[in-house]
Amino acid sequence: MKSTITGKFVLLFMAVISFSLQSISQNYYEQLLGENKINTITTSVPFLMIAPDARSGAIGDAGAASSPDVYSQHWNPAKYAFMKKNMGIAISYSPWLSKLVDDINLAYLNYYMKLNDRSAFSASLIYFSLGEIQFTNALGQPLGSF
Repeated sequence: MKSTITGKFVLLFMAVISFSLQSISQNYYEQLLGENKINTITTSVPFLMIAPDARSGAIGDAGAASSPDVYSQHWNPAKYAFMKKNMGIAISYSPWLSKLVDDINLAYLNYYMKLNDRSAFSASLIYFSLGEIQFTNALGQPLGSF
């Protein structure tokens, strides 16, 4: 009985501390930045979520559940064993967010070759260019462009 009460107390204490720390850190950054809200991308490689082909992009990025095609390297390489042709190559270029920024793009090169009825070899190269980036510090002051 005593251990159950102690466990509930510890759980409640941890929840209160966690909520307090989140509130303190949020208030700190709001005071630090003031009106200038920094809206950075927090993922490390967001371009891996961009569909390299129009077909998979049109069906809601469901390339893993579609029939095999030359872009299967991105979605599910095991589909190459079911290709009808013995070899294929594909090149795609996407000017990503072109209405927002004109120098971000994604280039994708893919090659596959069936070895036999149950195996295949494939290789792909993806190149994502962010163009020119303006770097700033935590206060929003410019550090230069790269």
